[in-house]
Amino acid sequence: MGSDSMTAQDRLVDVALGEVGYLEKSKSAYIANPAVIWFKLDGAGYDNITKYAYDLDQIDWYAVYVQYQPWCASYVDWCFIQAFGEPAAAKMKNHGIYDSLVDCAIDSYKAIGRWFSTPEKGDQIFFSKSNGIDPAHTGIVTAVDDDYVYTVEGNTSSESGIVVANGGTCAKKWYRRNYYRILGYGRPLYEEVDDMDVSALIELIKGASPEERKALGKTLDDCVFEYRVKMDVPGWAVDELQEAKDAGITDGTRPMTYSTRLEAAIMCKRAVKK
Repeated sequence: MGSDSMTAQDRLVDVALGEVGYLEKSKSAYIANPAVIWFKLDGAGYDNITKYAYDLDQIDWYAVYVQYQPWCASYVDWCFIQAFGEPAAAKMKNHGIYDSLVDCAIDSYKAIGRWFSTPEKGDQIFFSKSNGIDPAHTGIVTAVDDDYVYTVEGNTSSESGIVVANGGTCAKKWYRRNYYRILGYGRPLYEEVDDMDVSALIELIKGASPEERKALGKTLDDCVFEYRVKMDVPGWAVDELQEAKDAGITDGTRPMTYSTRLEAAIMCKRAVKK
């Protein structure tokens, strides 16, 4: 990856910043129209209902369902999955079957020697309760200078300088680096991320001639294929994939790559016959 290319940390931060302004939803708004969770501002309330929890509950990312629960950690994990895909995100964060989201995330980083007292861009920052000891809140480090650490957080408020857990929105914030409620920083295994630079290829395609676009498009397809062919099957799909293989619906090869319409049609026909 070239020096001018977007780093893995940049990709995560871009996803996270794209959510700034999102408001959690009220129970009444959600019951009236479940689709309200996909809108940033509509249906705002204080019932801890979010699209982040919805998506993570669908893939059993945690040992417990997290809709209606404080969502700072589910926001962070959602951003990792959006940026890198579920298998890569799990490897990068040493993700386990969490039942206490903030505490378990800290333990996971410590278990692989990725717990630090000084921040870097892309770190997961962890805060304590007012006692300065017990874990309470988390976010993503967007930038660092000599005096301050800058973050983006879910389930907080826009008030900087102090922790506001369970505040209802995604917001950019900053803290003095010696703030007593900063417990430390988990540093994901960014080296696990394939260093294909799809974004740079897309920029080239925008300014290319029709002939050049064909060649660049093929390169882009190859990059995506090489990336996805290495991806692991998510845990929630392992048993069902095996059942499909046993039934002769698929041979199970390259399970995380895209299929053609031909392949999809044949698998559907096999499934109907079964």
